[in-house]
Amino acid sequence: MAVDVTDLLGLGFEHGQMDPASGSINCQGAAAEVIRRLGWDASHMDGSHLQGDSIVGDPWERVGDEACQARQVGDLILSYPRRETPHVSVVVNASLGLAFSSFEGHGAMVCSLGEIRRVRGVYRLREDYR
Repeated sequence: MAVDVTDLLGLGFEHGQMDPASGSINCQGAAAEVIRRLGWDASHMDGSHLQGDSIVGDPWERVGDEACQARQVGDLILSYPRRETPHVSVVVNASLGLAFSSFEGHGAMVCSLGEIRRVRGVYRLREDYR
């Protein structure tokens, strides 16, 4: 299974922007859009679950500490590419090891899981929240 995000590639990056219809999104907005395209409830993507070095709350379960442990479409990877700012990427093609996100200075893009550095955790939305 894979999620097609080709229509989102090239959107600009904007802090706090969760709606791709605006022409730009932040990393949480990118992840939320993938969750919506999977047909899952994206209300868990509002940022309230990001606390320090982890994603907390009932809907999320920690499944690993390295990007290579993100093995299912929809898995979230929490990283700190810049030391002080958390970043979220979401798996869009597990068999090819591809994740989608939006980065300041780059906008919305797909990258390989191996390119994601300084990972703090991999999280999966529990079945009963999908």
